[in-house]
Amino acid sequence: MIESLSAPVPGAQEMAYLSAGQTIDVPPAATMVLDYLDSCVRETITGGRVTVGSTQSQVAGGRVSRERPGCDGDALLQLTAAESDRGGAAVWRAVPGKGAALPPPAVTLQGVFPFVVADQPAHLVIRRLDREAPPIELVLRRRAGAARASGDLAPPGTALAPGGLYAIGDSAEHQLIFKVAEDADRSLSLPGRLLPL
Repeated sequence: MIESLSAPVPGAQEMAYLSAGQTIDVPPAATMVLDYLDSCVRETITGGRVTVGSTQSQVAGGRVSRERPGCDGDALLQLTAAESDRGGAAVWRAVPGKGAALPPPAVTLQGVFPFVVADQPAHLVIRRLDREAPPIELVLRRRAGAARASGDLAPPGTALAPGGLYAIGDSAEHQLIFKVAEDADRSLSLPGRLLPL
């Protein structure tokens, strides 16, 4: 996924999913940040021809630096190219009460500030399932030049609780169950806090 672009790059948009084998020509003065969601590799690429791989890129004629911030790796996303534009969600219809079994999470985040990405703008609510807590509202907006709508809890400083179990969605029938890791931190690295819907 393209996390950010420092300048316009032909054929590239922020928050766009890429396929292995795809090539992008990054102008010499431009920087593109790519996140490999299943290998948890984050690349900062300046200039050059970028060939997208399955776990990292090949860069010819440019500079690349890589880091591997914590993330849920393979459990985060396992999409084929055909599935990447459809997204997905886990549905859980019962409201937990005393003695009710809690649903299993579909995703575990390694950061306390979720960064939510969806195909369309939306008004979502995040509810804690494992204990009482006020709901958190999150509006997903499509920024100019971005392929998908996104919303971030980091700028307002709204942190979720490490170890907490949450549901995010626009209704009880359309929600994703996720967990914040017990050792989650306040890092702003995108792969560890990305929550794709």
